[in-house]
Amino acid sequence: MELLVIGIDAVSPNLVFENLDDYPNIRDLVSDGVSGEYNGYVYGYGSHDNWISMYTGVSPHTHKVIKGRYSVTEEYPMPKHYEKFSPLWKILNENGYKVGFWKGLATTPPVEIDGYMVSGEPLLEKVNELPDYASILPVVCSKDKFIKDDFFGDLTNFPSPKTPERFGETWGSIEENPEKLEELLIDGYFKEGLEYHKKTLEQAYINIERVYKKKEVDVFWFYNSVFDYVGHFQTHDKDGTLMRECIKHVDIFIGKMKNLMKPKNIIFLSDHGQKAIVDFFPNCSIDTRKRAFGLSDNCIFSKNHIVMKGRNPGLLTGLHSLKATAIFKGENIKKNESLAEMRTLDIYPTILDILGIEIPKEKEGYILPIVKNGNEKNISYKFPNEIKKRIVLLLQTCEVSVFNSFINEYSIKNRFNEIHVMILPEYKEVFKINKQVKKVLLLGEEINKNNYDEILIAYNDNQNKEKKILPIKMKDE
Repeated sequence: MELLVIGIDAVSPNLVFENLDDYPNIRDLVSDGVSGEYNGYVYGYGSHDNWISMYTGVSPHTHKVIKGRYSVTEEYPMPKHYEKFSPLWKILNENGYKVGFWKGLATTPPVEIDGYMVSGEPLLEKVNELPDYASILPVVCSKDKFIKDDFFGDLTNFPSPKTPERFGETWGSIEENPEKLEELLIDGYFKEGLEYHKKTLEQAYINIERVYKKKEVDVFWFYNSVFDYVGHFQTHDKDGTLMRECIKHVDIFIGKMKNLMKPKNIIFLSDHGQKAIVDFFPNCSIDTRKRAFGLSDNCIFSKNHIVMKGRNPGLLTGLHSLKATAIFKGENIKKNESLAEMRTLDIYPTILDILGIEIPKEKEGYILPIVKNGNEKNISYKFPNEIKKRIVLLLQTCEVSVFNSFINEYSIKNRFNEIHVMILPEYKEVFKINKQVKKVLLLGEEINKNNYDEILIAYNDNQNKEKKILPIKMKDE
């Protein structure tokens, strides 16, 4: 078995790498492989966007799935929307690899492949509304019907986080007295989610084992979204106790999968992280947080928490964060290399190079410098040996949430540039924790313009819905 990929949505690197003693199987991957954090697509992007970029090696603006919708038709994303970009299962099949794809996001309806594809979108709140798309049970092609016929377990009774009414409150009563959140948001607020997460992984393994023993494959890709679901309602827990328990069950699952498949190479991935909404605005007053957060009108603010009214009526306290988790280990993977400049787009070409497959033209990422013996024809995708960073200064000319979106888009399109920002003093702490920003300056500070290759402003025309980043100074001017 050549490659096992285990994808768990929204696992934050700090929860993994700061607690490795709790996860013996993950610790083994880290100690004998290469690992780190990388930039996912967030701040205007969703999980579907990220995973499809992994499948295809092109950005959301190329495959056109943005915020979980195929932007051309506003449909939920399906394989037909991005099949022209040679998704992994297609190119692996073309090169003689049998593939198992298990519950991958945006793979419904499933594609008939050499191997099998088990689909069914984990949109828990949409199961009744979209019965042909959102399914906790397996959705398979007719040739793979044996998987569904022999499927073990029932996960349809998924839990919901506690609503204000469960505590004898209403949204109105909490808005009148926000400090009630201190009593409601206990560490085990959504402990039912932990139990469901554990159950999904246990049942997934039982079913994967049954299928794999009947039909072995060369490459197996597994995905699970429940960690993300739980995290949205549990990241207020400062110690991360319940979310660390979730990762312990992921660790057990990884151990079982390694023993079952004995892969030559293994990759563990998340697509982004998660953190408490309030932690995006550290050391700020409530008034500053309200001004800085673009969704503040839909939130309740207390001293230690920000709660959003989400699609689910529970107390949503967490949002996606930039940094995702990546771990690589195997026969064709080097040890102790850096993933410091890794991006989502690098996953596709790196997987193909690990397997010795020529990378198709017009992919947008690089092969990470972790592959021992790749394909000589992939030279144009090799990660640059030397990176000359251009230093740019972005001036804040709009509200914080909009300016952050400008920073994000600029960083995506200029991945090797070093970004400095000059911002209003009251938002200093907000931008200091933005990991796309190298240095924070305050408006009014003197600067040496010659230190910058470009000085830029964010132009935001709400009336005409026009956004641009405009240069006001080039280095040679």
